[in-house]
Amino acid sequence: MKKAFIFSLAMAFGLCILAEVTAHGPAKGATSIVEKHCTSCHGLERALKKRRSKSGWESVVERMINYGLEITPSEKKDLLDFLIKNYKRSG
Repeated sequence: MKKAFIFSLAMAFGLCILAEVTAHGPAKGATSIVEKHCTSCHGLERALKKRRSKSGWESVVERMINYGLEITPSEKKDLLDFLIKNYKRSG
């Protein structure tokens, strides 16, 4: 019973993150890239839990590409634009 409750909470949190990604998306392409590629290895909450500088997001995306993320140059640009606009570290 406790495991089911924890699972339900995790799913609800994941859906909230997905709703936030969808709501903030500058382009449908960027949100679909996040949904398709970023969640294939980990949940959205892990992908988006930290706010980063522009160079920080560039480093993360390059690291994910080195880990095997396959995205086109256009998808990479859209993804970086989305992350920098919506998940940039303030200050």
